[in-house]
Amino acid sequence: MRLKSNLLLLTMPLFVSVPAIAQDSLIPELYGRININAEIMKPDSGDSESDIVSNASRLGVRGSKEISPGLELIYQIEYEVDPADGDISGQSFKQRNSFLGFEGAYGTILVGKHDTPLKETQNRIDLFNDMIGDIKNVVDGENRVNDIILYESPEYSGFHASLATIAGGQDSDFTSSISASVTYENELFYAALGLDSDVENRDVVRFVSQLYLGNLTLGALYQESEKTQVPGADKEDGTFVSAAYKVNKFTWKAQYGVSDEKAPGKEQLTAGFDYSLGDNTKLFTYITTFAADNSALENDHYGVGFEHRF
Repeated sequence: MRLKSNLLLLTMPLFVSVPAIAQDSLIPELYGRININAEIMKPDSGDSESDIVSNASRLGVRGSKEISPGLELIYQIEYEVDPADGDISGQSFKQRNSFLGFEGAYGTILVGKHDTPLKETQNRIDLFNDMIGDIKNVVDGENRVNDIILYESPEYSGFHASLATIAGGQDSDFTSSISASVTYENELFYAALGLDSDVENRDVVRFVSQLYLGNLTLGALYQESEKTQVPGADKEDGTFVSAAYKVNKFTWKAQYGVSDEKAPGKEQLTAGFDYSLGDNTKLFTYITTFAADNSALENDHYGVGFEHRF
């Protein structure tokens, strides 16, 4: 009995110290999303094609640590994966938003790879984000860039501002490529202005608004884009609208975009619905149709799939 008592006394400090060590370390949170669907693509001319598609499924780790009162070190490493094909343009993993930064009373500053402030102004207007009906197929400015230094202000009475500078390599400095945004949001309304200056060889001005009307959400986007590497290039504009209506476990969705920015006369229409199986899981279906001045770009896509977040 005395031996057992002595062993207990010796081992108790080890068990007591484990929580203290854990609380004082940068313990990462593992998170991810699996989004997969079966799809049939029907071109206006030619045979139909079928595929199993992964829509930006991803894995990531993130975390934070208080390094002084009111100031935290934050980090995130995120990669796209493809459970369907195991291949993303010849890679097993494709880097997404990954950064190291600091967050405090005066805002957040990040360094790494990240969506630009202009891209983030779209908020939740893109109801089929990362899928074939993604807004990026019709408008410029949907950029996730390397070598970014991003500052995000604290929210003040619904207002929020972001400013990013992007290293451009040879013959450029940290002011060569700039992205910025100002947003305002309350319970009923969202509005944003985004600006890109020579980001991915484009100057872009974007306006976004959304209305939250109970179960109904309406959104609209208008922007102008100009190629910076083409002297005298004409400005091209793009328009995008979306609507979502929630009924019990169903969310009915539709969106339409038209722009010359990706191709002359390009139009995109997507409609479908989500069916919730829980807080983190849903089934979905969609129809996306493309039209353009070039008939070779015209095709229809039909899909049904599921998504799980963890």
